Amino acid sequence: MREREESRFQLATIASEAMCFLMEAEYHEGVRDLDAMMRRLKDLSVYSLTHAEIMEQREGIELLALGKFFGMSSDTRFRENQKRLRLLSEETLAY
Repeated sequence: MREREESRFQLATIASEAMCFLMEAEYHEGVRDLDAMMRRLKDLSVYSLTHAEIMEQREGIELLALGKFFGMSSDTRFRENQKRLRLLSEETLAY
């Protein structure tokens, strides 16, 4: 049972990293808006997703990816992304 959960965690992590890299590419192409992304992160974080839901649902994977995109992750590889927080509008920060 524990092996299955670890496997799901690894798959969710890989999927969220892939989604984050796609977000990065779209952001650099001008397709993604930082404020809209942060509002989406805030919207997703309002829901009380269980650990299992985060591992299995698209919204959970998106939540993890957006967290990485903004450097809100325990993974130190994404810490530099916290500089994006300074680029957000006051309106989004208050959202």
